Amino acid sequence: MFTFARLTGQLWKYRVWQVATVLAVVMSVAFFSLWRGNPAGLREGMTTALYFPICLFWFVWWATAIRCPACGQSPVWYQMRHGKADDATARILTGTTCPACGFDPRDSEAAVSGPAV
Repeated sequence: MFTFARLTGQLWKYRVWQVATVLAVVMSVAFFSLWRGNPAGLREGMTTALYFPICLFWFVWWATAIRCPACGQSPVWYQMRHGKADDATARILTGTTCPACGFDPRDSEAAVSGPAV
């Protein structure tokens, strides 16, 4: 996905996803520490109020942000909906072409010349 995002001018969307991933992991640790007696003394209401929106944003952004310039489909969402679930993450992270239409940004002049949506 990194290569596809970079070659189609959508690297910034990939970077937002990376930051959201770090935030989701940190908030997950904080949220689940509440179940272990809250050793860090976190505010339960604030932790819960932040955990769910951050994780929801992370998932929705990951599934929809990066789009194929040829067909408009999200390669990540397409991979989530098609194929086996046990290797979906590997297919998403290593994919360099659009699984919906086969668009390969490495073979396209248009992919590197202009910014994508």
